[in-house]
Amino acid sequence: MKVRQISIPLVNKPGALHSVIETLNQSNVCIRAFTVDNVNGVNKLRGIADNVIWIAALLKEAGVDVTINEVLIVEARESECELFVVHELLRSAGITVCCAYPIMSSKSRLFGKIMSMVFEVDDIDRAVNLLQNKGFTLLSQEHISSL
Repeated sequence: MKVRQISIPLVNKPGALHSVIETLNQSNVCIRAFTVDNVNGVNKLRGIADNVIWIAALLKEAGVDVTINEVLIVEARESECELFVVHELLRSAGITVCCAYPIMSSKSRLFGKIMSMVFEVDDIDRAVNLLQNKGFTLLSQEHISSL
């Protein structure tokens, strides 16, 4: 299953992130997870939310450059080191992880806590098929609202 991720380039100066978050806050947008990183001197905000299409339109209206791409969110049991297994499966299949960050979840199961991780990869279709065939739970866009 695939989930939409919003990506926003940020000017590398104080307040750039705040202005985007303020715009979202004024519209009662709930961001489920986000990360900010710097690649070749360009800051980039990546995030997961309930209605990415609507958020993108809102931000574009405010003059913010926005792109949407697909990512996958994998549930991994902390007690069984499944996060390592996910990375090993992707590496062995020649799938590159471009970005990864956690998404907050209060879920727990009999075998221990569940960690949900967002993965942006270079071949999402192969990654989805591989991880589902190995029994991993992938969250859908609909699951995002329940986190």
